[in-house]
Amino acid sequence: MSESNIPKELINFLSQESNILLIKGKPGTGKTILSLELLNHFRESRNGVYVSTRVTPERLFASFPWLKDVINPESVLLANKKGITIIDTKMKMHSLPFERIYDLITKLNNPLIIIDSWEGVVREVGYEEVEKILSLLESSISKKSANIILVSENTDLFTLDYLADGVVTLSDIDVFGEAKDGRIWRNLLEKRSAREITINKLRSTVRKRKNYAFTLHEGHFKYLPPLKQIYLKNFKIIPDPEKDKISSGIPDLDRILGGGYKLGTSTVFELERGVGNEHLHYLIFPLMVNTLLLGRGLIITPLEGLSVEEHIKSLKEIVGDKVNNMMIAQKAIFERPIPENRFFVHLKSLDKTLESWFAVRSKIVGRAKQPICHIMSTDFIEYSLGYNATLLNVATSLSSINEWGDVYISITKRGQKVTDQISQMCDKHFVLKNIDGAIFIHGVRPDTPLYNISVTSEEVKLIPVL
Repeated sequence: MSESNIPKELINFLSQESNILLIKGKPGTGKTILSLELLNHFRESRNGVYVSTRVTPERLFASFPWLKDVINPESVLLANKKGITIIDTKMKMHSLPFERIYDLITKLNNPLIIIDSWEGVVREVGYEEVEKILSLLESSISKKSANIILVSENTDLFTLDYLADGVVTLSDIDVFGEAKDGRIWRNLLEKRSAREITINKLRSTVRKRKNYAFTLHEGHFKYLPPLKQIYLKNFKIIPDPEKDKISSGIPDLDRILGGGYKLGTSTVFELERGVGNEHLHYLIFPLMVNTLLLGRGLIITPLEGLSVEEHIKSLKEIVGDKVNNMMIAQKAIFERPIPENRFFVHLKSLDKTLESWFAVRSKIVGRAKQPICHIMSTDFIEYSLGYNATLLNVATSLSSINEWGDVYISITKRGQKVTDQISQMCDKHFVLKNIDGAIFIHGVRPDTPLYNISVTSEEVKLIPVL
């Protein structure tokens, strides 16, 4: 697993010697998986010891098969009233006094000890023995430069918060859609579940952010950092998934769409505050590239503030001369010569704008394969033509798209007057939102959970928040 699965603050903290980390959270929030993910990350530099009070070694390895490559079975201990139970190399179980954990640790170099959970230890050995256990742990730290991770289900402030050098809290959170002016729209239609890790304190470690979103997808803890700007360049053509559908250029999105964009249909992507043009780019750019690489036509009405020249340049570097199958809208008050790959959106005339759009499609059909992909940003049209004309523009466009068997993508921003009406017109509706700096997408129609948008130079992946 890569370093990116864990916040760098935690990695830096546990890379130091003799630290105690307290992981807190309610049941089911991912505390055990995080502790095991930390064992996984440090498996080359530290010897792990996992002491559990609630999961037998057999169940642990059955639940997380990848642990077999991370920790030796004899280093997985089960704590109970009799002391601890260890497994030998032949997978036979033996009961020993709890103090023997100290003997085991002293034989290891650079140990990383996990106690899961602290409350379970207290219940099993009793309060009178807790001081002795703490003394053993502190002695291990001082003599063996051990790092200790304590897992707790006590989310309140208590003694261990002051004893530990670092404290993180895992939480299940509900996120809602935005209403006007950044206020929350508590409509259950847009309520989604997410996960969040809060870094309460880490001594001698710089904390870049207090909160990160994370997922437990595929049985691993993976934090979801703010989306960085990455240049997408290494694309492979994705053929049509089905006879009546085209690919979005993103296999994960194709699956969410039910096999890609169906011909003759429309999809709206709605951007909440905190989601910028650069974030939407990672969902739309693969569609544009794949469309052009397949020799098809592309018609774009760009987002306000987006550089058309940069658009053309970045596409041409990947698709070459096939960029000539693309036409991009440009605002105009009166007719005048415009560069290749452009057409007019008339600021004062809906009829002329639609006439121009029809003419452009006819031109592209003459030199490119069908279906044609139309990507229309409604802020560009609404600021040009106004509310009523924009709705008429979209309604006319959708009727024609259905007749032609093309694919129509509409882009709106939360707060635009036309958004709700366009959502009702389109076949599918997705929302992009910002959570702790990371960018997510979820479906309103179809209804889907949150997916994190993860980007490399070669691909865009949508990681479910589980």
